[in-house]
Amino acid sequence: MGLGSRRKFCCIGGGTGLFTLLSGLRVHCPSGDVSAVVSMMDSGGSTGRLRVEHGTLPPGDVRQCLIALSDAPSELLQLMGYRFETGEALRGHNLGNLVLTAAKDLAGGEYEAIRFLERILQVRGHVFPVTLQDCQLVAELDDGSELVGEAQIDVRGAGELVPISRVRLTPPASVFERAAIALLGADYIIVGPGDLYTSVLPNFAVDGLPAAVHAAKHRGARLIYVVNTMTKRGETDGYSASRFVEVIEGVLGSLAIDAVVINTGRVPQHLLENYAVEGAQPVLNDLSDERRVIVTGDLMARQTFARHDSRRLAKAVLAAVEHLPPRPRPGTPPSASRGHDADEGL
Repeated sequence: MGLGSRRKFCCIGGGTGLFTLLSGLRVHCPSGDVSAVVSMMDSGGSTGRLRVEHGTLPPGDVRQCLIALSDAPSELLQLMGYRFETGEALRGHNLGNLVLTAAKDLAGGEYEAIRFLERILQVRGHVFPVTLQDCQLVAELDDGSELVGEAQIDVRGAGELVPISRVRLTPPASVFERAAIALLGADYIIVGPGDLYTSVLPNFAVDGLPAAVHAAKHRGARLIYVVNTMTKRGETDGYSASRFVEVIEGVLGSLAIDAVVINTGRVPQHLLENYAVEGAQPVLNDLSDERRVIVTGDLMARQTFARHDSRRLAKAVLAAVEHLPPRPRPGTPPSASRGHDADEGL
């Protein structure tokens, strides 16, 4: 029986990072039970327009997760990812976003639309919105000012930018019950990768999500965090691996991360120069902690962007799973952990 057999993974995040992780797990952990809890705070592009015009929850991240976990023919997935480039009404819209919007009317609700598409796209696993309530992301900055809306936070301009201190939701939102149930039943909860303050932390700003993670850990689930490959201007300027971990554990209170996956592969010079123009730098690995498993390795894809490669990322996550100690039993003290290379034993 292969690694990942009968194990339940629940991944928390949004954007391209979650798509990459799910794509890798679908291929390299085919017997695993994979689900996704997805941020619902996107407000830009096609997603933002549909929110305003049709009153739907943001479909973009949900669409990407459905595609990532789909066993449907590649031609159908290409259609779901198609973006219109012409036409006044359709320009900029993604066809998959429009399909999800139509599915809401046909199926009778937001989650019903997702289930509808899961069947059509032959999705292996499940996709859960973190909340079904309409809300906006608010970033509180160190100088006391605020930015309202994911799009405003995501595209802050050039110049010296005030750091983000925390994010919250307006109005407050409660966790979708099925998302909480998926977390409670998970053997491994995987957080990230993804833009820290606009894709990952918005999930933890939802009332009940941190409590669900706490309850899952109490039941024996292991918590794995995937650190980003690059910093992002206006969000994580100057962040090292330890800072990313510190922020995640900060929103979880007393809860500790069991394993951290960190890229240590080099970024090609031409990509370094491209990212430097945007104020982004590689995330440095400064994490040395005997309390947790640390998996490092060359996890990057280098075609156009310095992002995770889905295959390498999945293998690194599965390496973390392999090296994590078994679920604690009453009266059993926790085991000390050590570092591991992502290619070790794979």
